[in-house]
Amino acid sequence: MDILTDIPVSIDRKKLFKQIGYKDTSAISPAVKESIEQVISSGLRLIEPKLAAKRCNIKVQRDKSRVWVEGNVYFNGNFTTKHLKNCCEAIIFLVTAGPVISKEIESAFKENDYLKAMILDGLADLAIENIIMQYWNRLVEDIKAEGLGITGFISPGHLDFGVDQQRSIFKILDGNKIGLNLTDSCLIMPIKSASGLYGLGKGIGISRDNHNCQHCTIHDCPYRTSEYIISK
Repeated sequence: MDILTDIPVSIDRKKLFKQIGYKDTSAISPAVKESIEQVISSGLRLIEPKLAAKRCNIKVQRDKSRVWVEGNVYFNGNFTTKHLKNCCEAIIFLVTAGPVISKEIESAFKENDYLKAMILDGLADLAIENIIMQYWNRLVEDIKAEGLGITGFISPGHLDFGVDQQRSIFKILDGNKIGLNLTDSCLIMPIKSASGLYGLGKGIGISRDNHNCQHCTIHDCPYRTSEYIISK
């Protein structure tokens, strides 16, 4: 299992302002914008980026809608088997923005400081997005050198790749190594954390996107770049 911590996080401020309701930043008063920027600056210092990943052999059984990982752990679902249909390996990962910013978000909500909470919440989401993108860029260079292709990533919660399959990811990866644990309801803690997997194989090409919004069922996601298309 590989662990990365040397990740200089940067965020797309335009996305963050859009998420908290400011599509046109020129309409924000200087005082409000300054207070938001102060929260962003302090929030960035709270982020402790960590990513754990493992490259595994897989076997896809499309007739049983099952993907076996290293022969003893599996993922279920038509979407997952279709996504990995021509793959012989997968890279499975866990990522977190760390416990400190998660606690600060919780504290802000408890104190009814909803603007601060929303800013930090969006900031942590964008940090995770940026960490994954940086990891993706590293992977693409390595995979190209091996003459392989790579899919975009999918995560538990995509279509019939259910959140309960976080359990399989935690069997493959030791989340404790980066301070993560899984609740009985399959929620990753600290809350600002995520998981996913990429497929690898010969002849599948390099995906143009790290993540395909057309496969994501979170219809009101503020980061959506294309409409959801039902995958059969």
